[in-house]
Amino acid sequence: MCGRFFTNNNPQSHELFRILGIYDEAEPRPNIAPTDPVKIVVQGKSERKIKTAHWWLAMKADTDSGRMIPDNRWQSFNTRSDKILTSPMHRIAPKSFRVIIPASGYYEWQQSQAFALSIPDEDIAFGGLAKYWPQTGQFSCSIVTLPGHPALAHIHKKSVPLMLRGNAINHWLDRGKTHADIAPLWQKPSSCTLSAVKIESPKNPVASGEIEHLELHYD
Repeated sequence: MCGRFFTNNNPQSHELFRILGIYDEAEPRPNIAPTDPVKIVVQGKSERKIKTAHWWLAMKADTDSGRMIPDNRWQSFNTRSDKILTSPMHRIAPKSFRVIIPASGYYEWQQSQAFALSIPDEDIAFGGLAKYWPQTGQFSCSIVTLPGHPALAHIHKKSVPLMLRGNAINHWLDRGKTHADIAPLWQKPSSCTLSAVKIESPKNPVASGEIEHLELHYD
């Protein structure tokens, strides 16, 4: 996943928020980039809440503002699924915890050609990791990525974001489960169909050409 996604306020986003138990609405944002503020869904003790987070997991203190800012020593807008259980970044304070990052779709590039990808008639629940920085009350987050899938090799070979569906969303947010407990969610992810269409760019996502339907099977 190259590092851009988008959100819409439409029936699909309303349905995803209903599934998540969030009484709010998505904000139309056509080009969300790393370090931008994003909405995350956090499992509280009795209910789920929507919070704003920096889309960059590793943060550092800024002496001028007194706030936490993205730490550019690490490219941490994504987290590889095979690093969740092994990377010290997720164990050192503040420890990483699991969240959902709602989206309508995301962008990839093949050389200089941009593509918009989405699940037909659904919004996407990205599996994410987050940290809470108590000294400033800020959240930061990353999107979990899987190894590349053959069906997407002509668009992006390197990785695919973890897209959770059905009861997998509840398992991901379950505070009583450790990362190891829910490892099957990224080791054997849900199959899905993606729609892909060429666009001019994320800044000007005008579609051109036919929509291609890609079957991502993980059987």
